[in-house]
Amino acid sequence: MLANWRSSPFLASAALVGITAVWGYTFLIVQSAVEVMPVMDFMAGLFAVVIGGNQLTFRTLLGGACIVAAMLIVNLKSARSGAGGT
Repeated sequence: MLANWRSSPFLASAALVGITAVWGYTFLIVQSAVEVMPVMDFMAGLFAVVIGGNQLTFRTLLGGACIVAAMLIVNLKSARSGAGGT
C-alpha cells in the first residue's frame, strides 16, 4: 500500500490537502464550517474533471448543481435571519 502512495504524488498531495482542510475546520464556527464544507466536494469533482481527466457526465453536473444550490439556500437563510434580527 505504501508503494501506491510513492507512485502517485498527486494522490498523496490530495490526501494532505484534505487532512489540512479538515484540521482547519476545527478553528471555524460551526455555522461557517457547515457553509464551507460542501465546497470540498464541489472542488473535488471540479478537479477530477479538469486535472484528473474524468468525464463530465450529467450525474456529475447534477451533483455539482445540488451542492451549489444547497450552499446558496443556507447562505440566503442565514442572511435573512440575520437581517430580520431573529
